[in-house]
Amino acid sequence: MLSDTLSIVSWRARPRSFVALMSLYESNYLRLAALAGDLRRLPDARVSRVPDDCDLRLSVTERSPYTTSFDLTYLFADETGVSTYPDMRVRIYHDARLVEAQEWATQHDHQALKALRGVDVILHAGDINGESTLESLARIAPVEAVRGDHDRALDMLPTTRELTIAGKKFALVHGNRSRWLEEPQTLLWTLTLGYFQPHKGLPGSLRRRFPDADVIVFGHTHRVHMHMVGDALLFNPGGVHQWNAVTARRRLQQKPGWFEWCWLQFARHLRQIEQPSIGIIEIDDEGMIPKIIGL
Repeated sequence: MLSDTLSIVSWRARPRSFVALMSLYESNYLRLAALAGDLRRLPDARVSRVPDDCDLRLSVTERSPYTTSFDLTYLFADETGVSTYPDMRVRIYHDARLVEAQEWATQHDHQALKALRGVDVILHAGDINGESTLESLARIAPVEAVRGDHDRALDMLPTTRELTIAGKKFALVHGNRSRWLEEPQTLLWTLTLGYFQPHKGLPGSLRRRFPDADVIVFGHTHRVHMHMVGDALLFNPGGVHQWNAVTARRRLQQKPGWFEWCWLQFARHLRQIEQPSIGIIEIDDEGMIPKIIGL
């Protein structure tokens, strides 16, 4: 295997110098060759898969006798399917044995990730879909997350977290309760095609559960909630994924089990539909400003 230790760096390679830049390009070439093999014979597309991380796709965009250009693209998977977001455009100079990164995204194209750029901490209230989601978010800011009722594979996560952010006491919880309480309400929501709104007593229940919290962030309902209960802010940012005709049809194509298949026959006809969203809470010396960002 090639190693970038073969790339001899001159004593003239001071930071930001031309020699240092060429040494970097040569190192890029050696590393890429170790990963992808013969760079003159790159396939049109190739996907690199690492456990518990996003897939990385290489797509050749241009070939010539002396150069090859390609895009490196992360593949993000969620309930709606797989989305592609180009991050970097790269060119190989074959005879010179150099690889140059020509363009790269300073902000991610994914709406949710782009909206979160610049935050100090990310709170995820459950129904995460997989560790790859947490890995993607962690590239933006530190992540605090709890397990939702659909996160059976993420049993390493707690069901609640209590933490202090900017001097405010936060409680983070998904919000699911007893199935005996929730399933009749979910049935009514389904049969009324979304017009009945379940979980109306959830904010008050959470306030009683976390009496000392300044902010209680919860999920589960996929419905925006931003109200004061006593002196505490009860905040639900909604959901990035929302059921509608498109997402239900896409899920049906994945051949779910019979019970979910039956439920989706109703879900694809929902008339009262929530829009995808995330939430931001800004905290300064004058207080807190919560806001919802539609996607």
